[in-house]
Amino acid sequence: MLSDKILDEVRYTNYWRRPLTEWGIETWDDFFFEEIQKSTRKSHQALESELKTLMRIIDRKSREGQKLISIKHKLKDLNFTFSRL
Repeated sequence: MLSDKILDEVRYTNYWRRPLTEWGIETWDDFFFEEIQKSTRKSHQALESELKTLMRIIDRKSREGQKLISIKHKLKDLNFTFSRL
């Protein structure tokens, strides 16, 4: 779980309070659709913004940092695939 200092920097703290093992695009979309809006595009835009914020703060070599990098790459690949359809 992220520290309160880091959580103060993000918009969707309820999501980032989850254990690291529960972070991912699918769980983000589930969270976003339930809590905010049923829009994949807006969900992924919000996730991208959150990732940028967190990656400025969290050491990329940490477990959390590595997970964020993995999610960022998967999101980029997923968005590229959707844009080609």
